[in-house]
Amino acid sequence: MSPMCLNRSRHHQPLRDLEEQLTAIKANELGQAGLRHFKVIAKQVDLDENGIPSPEFSFFLPCKVDLPPVDDDRIGMSFIDFDTPRRPGQFALKDIGHARGIGFYFLGYLGLCETDVQGQDRGNWAVRQIIDYPFEMPLLGMKPEWQVIDISDVDDQEYPHLRCVMIYDSKGEDGKLLRGEILALTRLTTERLETEQSKQHIKAPILMFSFMGPQHGRMLQAFFDGKRLVVNYTKIYDFRTKNIAGLSLFARWGIGKPTGDTKDPSLLADAGVNGGGGGGAANDN
Repeated sequence: MSPMCLNRSRHHQPLRDLEEQLTAIKANELGQAGLRHFKVIAKQVDLDENGIPSPEFSFFLPCKVDLPPVDDDRIGMSFIDFDTPRRPGQFALKDIGHARGIGFYFLGYLGLCETDVQGQDRGNWAVRQIIDYPFEMPLLGMKPEWQVIDISDVDDQEYPHLRCVMIYDSKGEDGKLLRGEILALTRLTTERLETEQSKQHIKAPILMFSFMGPQHGRMLQAFFDGKRLVVNYTKIYDFRTKNIAGLSLFARWGIGKPTGDTKDPSLLADAGVNGGGGGGAANDN
């Protein structure tokens, strides 16, 4: 292994350690004490009336132009209310069934927004399949079941950012994170940082839309600061009925632009990006 690759591998070791620890535990949900135990820095953010978070999402910018209406015909599927009666012979949906329904409906609306909003007003997110990414770690789990159902990146070597959608067979709670959310963020961050496209970067920010039971969802932004996984997340939004404001808010962030410095000079030497030896210690964000 080259010195550059060896230094990069050492730089990412805390992520691999975190992934191994999270894989081994049985807890489905982690509060602040549990998150601190695993050296995960997590903070719930508040959104103002324009959807701007405080504290900010450092690596993503929302689209600020008008979005198309949330229209079933143009999206190509019907929104299903949580309380819609099941037809005779149909089984009641589990939490992940409701999460899958709202997750794919959101992806449909996101695609409509990307079609209607053109030019410099939105991020240039690529249309790909998950199998198009050379990721080896599983992006799904069981007991309870969870799965990453969509990943997108930007066709630009300048930005290693990823956008993803996941679904979860469990109910979430404000102030806590689901184990699968953290595990998916950890695996995606690790895999992304070790791709050829990201070799000049020491941060690979992730914007996640997480949908869960009973028919709820939230946004999370995560990045690795050189020592720890840092996660900012919103409150949980209710999508048991067609929450147009919530869907529009999520889509505004979903088609927004990547931003931020992912080539922090204070970490370049330590990561081996410039081919030098070990530099100073990584700065905390």
